[in-house]
Amino acid sequence: MQGKTSQFNWSARAKAAISVAYLGSPTFALPKLAFLARHGLAATAFLSPTELLDEPEKWRTVTLLGHEVGGGSLLGLTHDGRLTNWTRQMILDDLVLSEDLYDSLSPSRFSRPIAAPGPILECADGSYEDLLTNRAAFVLTSHRGVNHPVFCHPGRLSHLAVGEAPLSQTWSEVDEGIQKGAWVIVSFDLGQPAQAELHDEVIEELARRSQGLLTGCVGEVGAEILDFRFKLSLR
Repeated sequence: MQGKTSQFNWSARAKAAISVAYLGSPTFALPKLAFLARHGLAATAFLSPTELLDEPEKWRTVTLLGHEVGGGSLLGLTHDGRLTNWTRQMILDDLVLSEDLYDSLSPSRFSRPIAAPGPILECADGSYEDLLTNRAAFVLTSHRGVNHPVFCHPGRLSHLAVGEAPLSQTWSEVDEGIQKGAWVIVSFDLGQPAQAELHDEVIEELARRSQGLLTGCVGEVGAEILDFRFKLSLR
């Protein structure tokens, strides 16, 4: 596999790929999604079922702008990923029920990504990481970084959280990822005032740096990687 790295090509001869993700408080992203679309960027908003049910028509509308709704599930009840009062079966049941809700209220053209609720994916009877990766083609983790299209694990995607590091460092990481032909996912939690304040500035600069790059929601960009790997497996 490693010897075939150079054979990967993003569509439309793009050098790299850019996605935007909204985590934590995605409902704050609703008024920002048209702004993103005007700048040629696409986002994935990771919602809990409750958030989706609060304003289903608005979330249906944003998919027409090229954005998507990602799964947050009831796992949003935890901040670090630990669900000590839940069993694996309870988590699985929740994931299955949530998938049905998302599909009925916000159909997606791509495999719907989900966001892991934190770095410690443990419940009453062990790890539940495999439940997430088995239910979704793409899982956004809490790990900071970019994703190489050949070597990244679709079930363990990294992202660059705005506000987690100095903005100068974030732009260095974005530029390095673009140079390497990687998939760069920039994320926001707009419930955090500092991140909300930086949002428009970051999006405008990200749009400028994304010229000649593939821009799309997580499911859309991820589909290119899965398609590449499937074709590679047939050789």
